[in-house]
Amino acid sequence: MKELIIKEVNYFKEEVKIKYEEGTSKKTLSEEEPPRDELIEILKNLNAVGSRLLKYPFSIRDRIVVTGAKFIYKNNCLKYVILKGFYKLDGNLIPQNFPKRLYNSNCILDYTDDEMILINQLLSEARKYIYGERKQVLLPHINETINTQPAKQNISMIN
Repeated sequence: MKELIIKEVNYFKEEVKIKYEEGTSKKTLSEEEPPRDELIEILKNLNAVGSRLLKYPFSIRDRIVVTGAKFIYKNNCLKYVILKGFYKLDGNLIPQNFPKRLYNSNCILDYTDDEMILINQLLSEARKYIYGERKQVLLPHINETINTQPAKQNISMIN
């Protein structure tokens, strides 16, 4: 199996967009189907992370909307994560420039352990989209076994 490296995940205007590399191929997955509830929940939880990273002189916790993240790698290891999103003001969405932060460090300015768990969950959700596990897959499966018995009875009635 080729190595999968997720470069960017974004959910905006009812569309999930994932940029990734598989081996030497660069690919983009764009999905307009409703996202999995888990993806929405992770992004909601990342709102608090986004508001912590932005240095506004007033509370913005209820106004930040994180829509995804950009991932930067060094030697095939995740090095930096940049959140993507908006500041919500009177029905308008103002794009935010979230700071680039180290993914795995002990510095207080970077991501905490709990925040790294959220980032890993976001990467996991992106992999599920890439490999085809979307919301419709979670619906109850219809019995797929084909009952050939009635067809045989119909044939015998004709003879």
